[in-house]
Amino acid sequence: MYFEGYGDDGKIDTDGFFSYFYLSLEPDQLKKSNYLSLKYYDKVAGSIVKRISLAGFAKCYNQVK
Repeated sequence: MYFEGYGDDGKIDTDGFFSYFYLSLEPDQLKKSNYLSLKYYDKVAGSIVKRISLAGFAKCYNQVK
């Protein structure tokens, strides 16, 4: 599964920023995954990849549903 988005005003942000996103995923899609990868490009730091672990998601979801 791959999602792509862009946002750029052409300026380097020196004050910091806040951003959020929403992914519409079904629980079955998450139960089959080990992690979500977020890849983005920062004008100062370059390419950055962050991984969000989904360890235990299936067990937790099955207990709650």
